[in-house]
Amino acid sequence: MKICPCFAAPGKPKSIRFPWPQEKVLSCFQTRDLTCIMATGVVAGDGKAYIAAFWRERRTSPTPTVTSEEALYEISLDGSNHFRKIADAQPNQPPAILNPQSTRAAFEMFKDGKFVVSIYAVPEWKLLHTWDLAKLMQTHCPDCNPLSYGWLADGKRLYTELGLAGEEDEDSSPASHPGTYFLSEDGADLGSVSPQTGALQLDGYIHPKYIERQFLGQLPDGSDLFLDHAVKKGGPFSELHPYLVVANSDPKAQKQFPLKFAIGRVVPSPSGKYLAYVEDRLTPNYQTERHLWVKDLASGEDKELFAAPPPKPPTSPEPNVTLSILGWINN
Repeated sequence: MKICPCFAAPGKPKSIRFPWPQEKVLSCFQTRDLTCIMATGVVAGDGKAYIAAFWRERRTSPTPTVTSEEALYEISLDGSNHFRKIADAQPNQPPAILNPQSTRAAFEMFKDGKFVVSIYAVPEWKLLHTWDLAKLMQTHCPDCNPLSYGWLADGKRLYTELGLAGEEDEDSSPASHPGTYFLSEDGADLGSVSPQTGALQLDGYIHPKYIERQFLGQLPDGSDLFLDHAVKKGGPFSELHPYLVVANSDPKAQKQFPLKFAIGRVVPSPSGKYLAYVEDRLTPNYQTERHLWVKDLASGEDKELFAAPPPKPPTSPEPNVTLSILGWINN
């Protein structure tokens, strides 16, 4: 298999595939006049990518003109450069979030003062459900906003992480309970992640109360992934140590991996043996480099596969580039 990161410069997205033991990683690409405009997209298990893009058409007669259309596209990753339009893009179009089985896609958008979730059947892209997160938020955390969302391993349930917004943290009502909540694809409330699930257990360390752990998703076997932090007992609270926690129904089987840096979005391989993620690394001159990493979940070993250069000076003729992960593909 291959892991699929997106490495794109304006007008010149490129396809990059990184070998990995039995499983491999990929990137964004250029297909004739189709220009990738989003750094985030997804890859289906059958070797297709779903991204927002511009279709640019160039005409030389009767007068030279260039027209463009923004839309969601399905792009084949077999080298054929084949693509098809799925739907018109919405303002501030978010990326599609596919379930692990590549049979459903979810979009969450803030539209007309509402957090609207739309569920589509894939590959037909038929709209199945549309619902508002307001009911869940009013029930569990009126002072919260959704921070992240995605599919669980079974491909039938979704999760959303609710967090207190800005200064509301101090002024929130007792009825507000930030955390990770589960929903069915038609929006039904299915409960939440227990505070005990995946709690970091480390001798000589404590969990600081001022930072919440983050639910990162699930492995194919249903194990939960968390980003958590700890500080040494008696040490300064400013010295946070990030950890990746892998938890399942057996607390004794819980795994905890120290991290070099806090991670955000993670992309598990289909086997559940590896995690791909991107590091935002600050350079000595305060620029940001994006580095692609893969973690072996058996040994805990991290391996860096690729680094995108930091932004160039405004006077540089070379375009800036960005790097993000699309997913894992078979090949």
